[in-house]
Amino acid sequence: MKKNLLYLFTVLCTLSFFTACSDDDDDKSDDGWKAVSATYKAETLILNGTEGKASSTETVKVDATSAEAASVTLGNVVVGEPEVKVDAKLTKAADDSYTLTGENSNSDRVVSIQGTVKSGKLTITASVKITSPVVGAWSLTIANGMADVFANIEPTSEASAMISGMVKQQLGALIAQKVESVTVTYGEDGKLGIAFKTTAAGNSSVAGIIGLLDPRYYVKDGQLYLAINKSIMTMGETMMGAEMAAAIKSLLVENGEYYALPINMKVENNSAQFYVSKDLITKVLPVVIPLLPAEVAPYIQMVTPVIESATVVDFGLGFTK
Repeated sequence: MKKNLLYLFTVLCTLSFFTACSDDDDDKSDDGWKAVSATYKAETLILNGTEGKASSTETVKVDATSAEAASVTLGNVVVGEPEVKVDAKLTKAADDSYTLTGENSNSDRVVSIQGTVKSGKLTITASVKITSPVVGAWSLTIANGMADVFANIEPTSEASAMISGMVKQQLGALIAQKVESVTVTYGEDGKLGIAFKTTAAGNSSVAGIIGLLDPRYYVKDGQLYLAINKSIMTMGETMMGAEMAAAIKSLLVENGEYYALPINMKVENNSAQFYVSKDLITKVLPVVIPLLPAEVAPYIQMVTPVIESATVVDFGLGFTK
């Protein structure tokens, strides 16, 4: 009997030992993924190959929800979108680093990320692919000594019909006299290229200025935005003067680290119209009138009352791909 009790006691002790070991293993479960959650910026962030600076406003916030998933918020990384949230896959590597991959897409673009968190530092590539039909190289349509200019004023009246015809004829001919070609390239990466050839010298200097501006674009809800970094606008304020800079800013929308000019567009196959409407035209006129030649003033005086009374005013240019 004593031997049986001793045997039973030994078995129970053995089971208790293995149970304790199992509990220890559970306590040692890998929860290193929790340390991935942080807001990365400045010295803890390498974004698209460039190490962050203290003055940079670009941030990447990572919220790890498990060992396999995380939510990644891009702050001031994507042009025109101050904040983009990406559902990412989280994977642990052999060197104890963690990789993040994922994408966020809508009808106009796809944002993809691929990054690695190691020793409290995030190295990440965030790329944008514009999927809008505006992507490609568009050339201003010039034929028979006329640029493709259009003006739509509603409700249609004798005065509005006359002005629409005048704008198309006069401005179309004037552009064709000054410009041989204009090509605007909307890259998949959001970069905006502008190339042109005038009928006179001076193309290279103006083209060089455009290159220094590093213009970008983005598409949101089907509308086109031509964008420029705020830092570039700040540098230009000295040359423009405070009054002119304020007037120009009044035409722009502020979006993250960029100022952008909203442009309407209609794209169908290989033809496109890029145009502005009444709300912007009424803001533009006071800015451009002082810059126009004196001989143009009578036309402006004729057009302004019609624009003010119209419910719909569209003005733009036609391009082909």
